[in-house]
Amino acid sequence: MKGGDYLERASTNYGILEGIAFAEYHENEMLKRCILIQKNTIDIPCGIFIPQYEDDGKRKKAHEINDLL
Repeated sequence: MKGGDYLERASTNYGILEGIAFAEYHENEMLKRCILIQKNTIDIPCGIFIPQYEDDGKRKKAHEINDLL
């Protein structure tokens, strides 16, 4: 699955990410980057990590992925 109007799931080294609105994958089918629209909690070696899943209105470094929204 490569994006669309539906939500995706993706497996990472640290667990499953759910609520993916857009995803880009490496040639080996590993997740490269994504846009989340629901809260995910994943355990990483230094603790619990919650990836950004909503826009707080603060400016961030622009990435070419923003052009796709």
